[in-house]
Amino acid sequence: THVQYNLGLLYYWKKDYDNALVYFSKIYTKYPKSSWASKCLLYIARSFKGSKKNAEAKATYEELIAKYPTSSSAKKAKEENK
Repeated sequence: THVQYNLGLLYYWKKDYDNALVYFSKIYTKYPKSSWASKCLLYIARSFKGSKKNAEAKATYEELIAKYPTSSSAKKAKEENK
């Protein structure tokens, strides 16, 4: 999981949002109750935002805040989803 997350980050930093979405989505789908889930949702939202898919980004931020309200990722999502 750690390796997949880091690969997702590498793609995200290279602004290759489609590939970043693949990695983060795989982790989130496979491990929705893990400590990685909220972080992956945050980067899924950021990747959507980077791809100018604002409606998808907004929905993902809202899902993150609803499912993981006490996570540090939810705090970031609230700030970024203004």
